[in-house]
Amino acid sequence: MASIRPIPTVVLVFACLSSASCAQSEDVRHAVEAGNRAFVAAFLGGDATAVANLYTEDAQVMAPGSPVASGRPAIAAFWQNSIDSGIKDVTLATADVESASDLAYETGTLRLVANDGTVTEARYVVIWRRVDGQWMLHRDIWNSSKTGSDGTGVQVHKHFFDAREEVLDDLKKTGFWPTTLVSEPRPPLDIHWHNLEVHGYVLEGHTWFLDADRDIRHDVASGDKIVIPARTLHAEGEITENLVYIIALPEPGPFDPFLEQLSPEDLKE
Repeated sequence: MASIRPIPTVVLVFACLSSASCAQSEDVRHAVEAGNRAFVAAFLGGDATAVANLYTEDAQVMAPGSPVASGRPAIAAFWQNSIDSGIKDVTLATADVESASDLAYETGTLRLVANDGTVTEARYVVIWRRVDGQWMLHRDIWNSSKTGSDGTGVQVHKHFFDAREEVLDDLKKTGFWPTTLVSEPRPPLDIHWHNLEVHGYVLEGHTWFLDADRDIRHDVASGDKIVIPARTLHAEGEITENLVYIIALPEPGPFDPFLEQLSPEDLKE
């Protein structure tokens, strides 16, 4: 009979610590994403004071081309100017979150839609600080995220919705026209682009999207929203089981032309 060797204690300890660390990391990410949702709700509600209260008392906002806004009163004034400028939609998409003790940093993408339809996109880095058990923005900085093509990069908003009613609410806000699509199992698609911006809401299944401009692979699953700006080079990944999602376009019309995968060689600079 083969003997069973005991697992060294150090291995067990390492496994426990690793598991605890992963769980803690997920908790921090969820707290950061919840903070971002509160930010968007306060901003779209026109409440700059509520936005500022999500920051620490000695926080700083370092916007490109603007003086540093230090402290909640200055931060409230900064965001009030943005609200007054006419922003009808704000989207924050978290990419990475790392934490140690009471500090964490977040990287992600920001998308603003003005009342006239102008879209501004940026990459951001936020340092979060835990104060009395609550994660708050402490340092906030961003800059433009324009890529080499006319598109601005694939964006994936994790845990964007829990129920279909939330998708319908988002569609009302964006004004996009939806249809339901079921993709059967297939291999990954080639890199391509579309003439229109595309929003996708994953209802069932999982896959990944490649942002070919930035060489970033985004894993997506049920509850996630995908935004693919017009003329952005990308590719949908392998589908191993039926993938059900809502696809939304900025204007009504036949869906078949959208399904055409336009070649990168045809993309005009």
